[in-house]
Amino acid sequence: MNDGLIEYLIVTTKGKTHESLLKTTVEPYHIQLAMLLLGAKGAPLTPEQAKMPSVPFHVNSTAGATNPPIAGDPISIELAWNEKSARAEDCVINLLTKTNAIPGPWTFNDSRVVKGTFIAQRDGSIAALIDDLDAMVNNPRPGHDNDQIWQVNSNSLPPLNTPVQVTFKLGPHENITK
Repeated sequence: MNDGLIEYLIVTTKGKTHESLLKTTVEPYHIQLAMLLLGAKGAPLTPEQAKMPSVPFHVNSTAGATNPPIAGDPISIELAWNEKSARAEDCVINLLTKTNAIPGPWTFNDSRVVKGTFIAQRDGSIAALIDDLDAMVNNPRPGHDNDQIWQVNSNSLPPLNTPVQVTFKLGPHENITK
């Protein structure tokens, strides 16, 4: 997408493309294998999370409350196209603060496996801006539990349908020059 509210940074063509900045044909289980080979561990599920239904899932906080961010390994996400690059968070605006998403790491939390099904593969959810246990990567920034505040920053993006290379880097966040 190049305009409007979004809940996801990256989904597969089976995912919620109508709510995502980017879509890919890369299979989530390939990303999972690469992250595991790099040493990513994700985060163990709490007993409450393990019991949650395996339907497309995210949780908005109730009025005045906030959910803690989903735990996992810090990663950076870089987008590159036509000899330009940007941090993923520079491509998203928080409508409450009216600024780009706060710079910093994303969280590789892994996706759940329910009854032998790798849910990220089934649902096509790779990187979420809103809390989604079944996405492989989540946004730990304030507002991660609100699906009404994330918008595409169209000023920082290439024209629609431009191929974009996405790089996940395990470990501390690095500054990326544009």
